[in-house]
Amino acid sequence: MAEKVMIIRHAEKPLVPDGLGQVIPFGLLENGEHSKYGLTVRGWQRAGALATLFAPEGAKFRSAQLATPNAIFASAISSHSWSRRMQLTIAPLQQKLGPAAVVNTSFPKGEEERMVETALRCSGNVLVCWAHDALPMIAARIVGAEKDVPSLWPENRFDLVWVFDRLSGSLGWSFKQVPQLLLRGDSTDLIH
Repeated sequence: MAEKVMIIRHAEKPLVPDGLGQVIPFGLLENGEHSKYGLTVRGWQRAGALATLFAPEGAKFRSAQLATPNAIFASAISSHSWSRRMQLTIAPLQQKLGPAAVVNTSFPKGEEERMVETALRCSGNVLVCWAHDALPMIAARIVGAEKDVPSLWPENRFDLVWVFDRLSGSLGWSFKQVPQLLLRGDSTDLIH
């Protein structure tokens, strides 16, 4: 069973203020092609920085709450969502970890319940990268009714990690929020 589950939102997307007061009309795919389903330049910067946040050199984590994932989940591209942002966000981490982490992109948006069930059956540390609107529901599926988690992930926040640690000897979970603090403009504010 999973001992730690970390949840992040995909990196910055087009048509949303980029944190620096600009609205970016398009994103970029890994080949440089413009796409509304890609990441902005700032999003690509965050994706690269997330690779070092979750797999730091010398295993010196910025926060003791974080860990290198053994399994990574990102939503699938489907007829309900053509967005590639979740998969693009984890791509640098996936490349850095190579076969040391199993990557699962088989669950599309709308199948969060099945994804959580599968993620919780993984061993060790799990990272989930998903769209912001489903993150509170994913969190609630992990902790059940035993803990309060925020009911809304704000549209303009790309800079947090929600961390769930299995409580010793039980099926319960603790919940913490860890600010990423990776890019200029990232906030230390938690979601309430």
